Amino acid sequence: MLFGLFELFGRNNKDDEQTKQSLPGTKVYYHPHLLEELLEDHVHLLNLFGKIDTAYKKGNTKLAIKTLNNFSNELRAHLLVENTKLYIYVRHSLSEKPKEARIAREFQQEMRGIGKVLNTFVTRFSTETWSDEEREEFGTQLATIGGILIQRIEAEEETLFPLYRDPSFFEK
Repeated sequence: MLFGLFELFGRNNKDDEQTKQSLPGTKVYYHPHLLEELLEDHVHLLNLFGKIDTAYKKGNTKLAIKTLNNFSNELRAHLLVENTKLYIYVRHSLSEKPKEARIAREFQQEMRGIGKVLNTFVTRFSTETWSDEEREEFGTQLATIGGILIQRIEAEEETLFPLYRDPSFFEK
């Protein structure tokens, strides 16, 4: 009966395949589709960010706020996955190479800082009405955050993602 419930709620062979691949001597698991999922997230987050910018430039404050809140929620979900699957795995997989493992730790710490800035931004601009000053400040901060977001995504994809390797790579 329990097996049937797992089937009903979507447990499948893909999940079984992922949980069987852990780093030698650990319970830190490799997820073969993680990088493609994170890449899809990056595209989605950039699209949402573009929608915020477009709504802002058209003067549609309500849509800008709604999309900003959606972006914030999507980014938090993305960061949770990165924290629990990517950073921890890379740090453990490279425990014999402290310099490379430090890269994952630095990315994780930097992202915490970026997350705090974004949270402050979202909290600050979640009200339904903005003064002219707030509207201008929103635009300035939005442009800054957009630049940081693009830079961060490029750095992750170029530097961090290549460090995420199948456990068999470390058995050699």
